[in-house]
Amino acid sequence: MLALCRRKVQALGLVPNVYEQFLETLSLPRHYRTVFIPSSTFQLIIDPALAVQSLQKLHAHLLPGGVVAASFMTFWKPDDPLTWQWEQKAVRADDGSTFRRFGQYWYNPASECTDTEDRYEVMVDG
Repeated sequence: MLALCRRKVQALGLVPNVYEQFLETLSLPRHYRTVFIPSSTFQLIIDPALAVQSLQKLHAHLLPGGVVAASFMTFWKPDDPLTWQWEQKAVRADDGSTFRRFGQYWYNPASECTDTEDRYEVMVDG
């Protein structure tokens, strides 16, 4: 992901400052008005102590009045099933190949974590 970022911005004549670090040990050379955490990334930290430590590190890197903007997915709500399965299918127009995706999802209310399993198939000529 970072290599792709570097290539794309260099093609635009820009030289980015790109850092790869764990949030819980974040140490950057400056402070920011806005820190953007995309695609529910923060939810990948499942240890509560590390989540708190990460928030403290993020806060320490903000300018006064700065904000952390992060998206969060709601995985489960009361009365939702704890497991479910699905299948998606698409046919490619140029050669008739069939693409199928099978998914299964489990939610554990005790740990407040989800597990997913995905299987992908490509079928050519049956």
